[in-house]
Formats: sequence, C-alpha cells, structure tokens
Amino acid sequence: MPAGLPHHIRFHGAFAVGLAAALLLAGLPVTDRILIGADLFFITYLSAMALWMRRRSGDDLRDHFADADEGVTLIVAMALGAVTCSLYAITQTLVAARTLDGSPWRPVLALAAVPLGWAMVHTVMAFHYARLFYAPAMDEGAAAGPPRDSGGLDFPGDCAEPAPWDFLYYSFALGMSAQTSDTAITTTDMRRVTLAHSVLSFFYNAVIVALAVSTGMALVQGG
Repeated sequence: MPAGLPHHIRFHGAFAVGLAAALLLAGLPVTDRILIGADLFFITYLSAMALWMRRRSGDDLRDHFADADEGVTLIVAMALGAVTCSLYAITQTLVAARTLDGSPWRPVLALAAVPLGWAMVHTVMAFHYARLFYAPAMDEGAAAGPPRDSGGLDFPGDCAEPAPWDFLYYSFALGMSAQTSDTAITTTDMRRVTLAHSVLSFFYNAVIVALAVSTGMALVQGG
C-alpha cells in the first residue's frame, strides 16, 4: 500500500470491512456477526500492514515512520478492543458449550479472534517503536547538523538502521515473554513504552490462557 495514503487509512479500511460484514450478515446470530466482523477487521489490518512493510528497509522506515504508527490514542483503543473481543469471544464460546446453543462454527470464529487480536496489538506496537526510534532527536546538537534519530533500542549485530522485521521481533518477543530478549533499551522514553507494553502483555496472556483452558475443557465436556 503506497506510503503517501492518508494516516490511519489501514485502520479505517479494516474497520469498514469488519463493520460491513457484521451489518450485511443480518441472518446470522448477533454473536456470530460480531465475531465475523472482528476476525475480518484483524485479518484486513494485518494484511494491509504486511503489504505496507514488504521490502521496506530501515532507511525507508525513517522516511515514512509516521505512516505506519497509529498513535498512542488509537493504539490504546485497538488494544482495549482486542482484549474485549477476545474476552467476549471466549465467554460466548463457553456459554454455547454449556447450553449446547449457537452455530457450529462459533468456536472456530472465537478461537480465531483471540490470536488475531493478539497479533494486531503487537504489530501496532512494533511500528510505534519504529516511530519512537526514527523520530528526529530533540537536543541542542540536532540543529547544527543533519537530523539524528532518537534511537532507544540497540539491536545486536550490524543493525544501525533497524528494518520493520527488527521492530516486529522486538514487539512480539515482549508479547510472548514480557521481556526484552537480546535487545538493549537505551532511552527513558523507550523504557516507558516498553514497560506499558510488557504489563499489557502479561495480563493479556494470563487472562487469555486461563480462559482458553476453561473453554477447551468446556468444549471437551460438551462433546
């Protein structure tokens, strides 16, 4: 997707796809429509981001970092939406398993929503880290010469200009283990965002794992 398109175009496009699907499938139960809309939103957004980052280098990311970052307000809204959707999906699956009600594909829709929402959260965080890293440094020496990157992450190896995959690696490592792996954090701003991301990841994973186990047991007993 061209980098010159308006900011948030991927979010707006994905939201429109999900909303349209939920509204057009009027013959299905409300729960199934919500889950289908959420799944399509996640899939569309992740696909759009994958197309955007394809073949982009660190230098490309420096020039267009603002195009990929959704901003703090929208990131928080998307994270809360993903958590809410995951909780709703698992809860509705549990209810359907205990009452033997609901469509046969509801568990599939629900189980798909959980990892898709999880992946979306860490994808938007990856490009927020990229924006923090490549934003021009605001210091006294910056005016005397060419703009200097703010930095904040020290990736191992020859990685002076981290590419999208480097930031995805960092973000998903936090998402899976709530720790920084082999990447050093060198600025307070980056530590602040990393701390918030780690706390979110810990509670998100803890809640989802616990509910997923309960859901699996309920489905086995219901079968």
